[in-house]
Amino acid sequence: MSGQVEISFARSCDETAIIDFLRHHWRSDHIFVTHPELMRWQHESPSHPGELNFVIARLGEPGGELLGLLGFIPFTRFDSSARWSELSLAIWKVRDDAGVPGLGLQLLNAIKNRFKPSLISAVGISQVE
Repeated sequence: MSGQVEISFARSCDETAIIDFLRHHWRSDHIFVTHPELMRWQHESPSHPGELNFVIARLGEPGGELLGLLGFIPFTRFDSSARWSELSLAIWKVRDDAGVPGLGLQLLNAIKNRFKPSLISAVGISQVE
């Protein structure tokens, strides 16, 4: 693929694109595809209203085709005594045909640059269809 890649933090209006991306590039039966309310519960950002805790890469301008995403869950989401700077990564996928070397690391670096986490962990591992 050619063109400018835009990396941004997801907004609530990106929910449909994220679910479609998971359906077509991760698993068609992923729990967020079949139950989007779970994705909202897990990834809506209480500290950043209107944002979903995903970094997304789009081809071109906002609204362009999704090339990759990286979800994250701040520990504060489930433990009010945790620090915001501690988080877990969840759902890290770049399309096989994206053609952008290092795009997955660019997604991770966006999180690191914005939040400067003191701890990054990863939850789960699953096979992609």
